Amino acid sequence: MKRILSLMMLLAMPTIMTFAIKGVKVESGKTDAFHQQVTCNVEFDDLNPIIDRTGNKSAKEFFDAKGADKYEEFTNDAKRARESFIQFFNEKRSEKVLMTVQQDQPEANYTLRIIVPSMNIGSSAGSILAGTKKGYGVVLRGTMELTNNETGEKVCTMTFESKGLGAPVYIGRIISCYRYLAQDLLKAVK
Repeated sequence: MKRILSLMMLLAMPTIMTFAIKGVKVESGKTDAFHQQVTCNVEFDDLNPIIDRTGNKSAKEFFDAKGADKYEEFTNDAKRARESFIQFFNEKRSEKVLMTVQQDQPEANYTLRIIVPSMNIGSSAGSILAGTKKGYGVVLRGTMELTNNETGEKVCTMTFESKGLGAPVYIGRIISCYRYLAQDLLKAVK
């Protein structure tokens, strides 16, 4: 009986962990800028976070230890995921969210800085065996800061913890996570 109960708890863990994900939460300021017809330059600080369960290794240390080109693959995957974030945000905006986000647009009205100091990269094998769609997907944790470029004023600060779908390859997991981050942001500012 103890084995059956232990097995049931083990199988339920990915489901329990999925419900613990928080999304995006506005910590200070107002989200009014998202309801204006303005452009926003998105800057990402996500290329060297601490990777969970590696003894506080940064992404560079972690991936360099795996092989010569592994960190470069990680950064290329992150760049593709950023593009996916921007595309998803702009395509899925509601009638209320009028802001358009872009990258490398310093003349934009606002700048949204996405800072990712910590992440869990998920697992290939775990995502196959998880039993839930989000089991063993990438988890991003951090903050977003929206700044008015004309005044330099920080308009809004948000925290986030977003989890993507599990996938056998890392690029699938990270793109999914950035799409969920865009979705969570749209929910938070609607």
